[in-house]
Amino acid sequence: ATEKHQREHVMPYFYENDELFNILHIEYKENFGDVRWTLDTAADYEVLKVMAMHFDGRINFTWQEALDYYFAHPELAKLTDEVKHKTFLDTDERA
Repeated sequence: ATEKHQREHVMPYFYENDELFNILHIEYKENFGDVRWTLDTAADYEVLKVMAMHFDGRINFTWQEALDYYFAHPELAKLTDEVKHKTFLDTDERA
């Protein structure tokens, strides 16, 4: 990846070079686009620490189990309320 937006966000590189990759887009019955599935900030890290403690070292949990736990604990979302969600147009100057 040479473009800033590709270095900041990994997915644009795949989509912009689809001849190099086998890309399968899977649609799910619900849209979880408003859930932060990222580790960009200290607040994101705090959410992930709490979730990791819940699973107590277990690494074979599913994304649905993680999502169920997240939604069952709305205080987790409050930890990242102030974080502005980035788009692929947002880049870090260091990228």
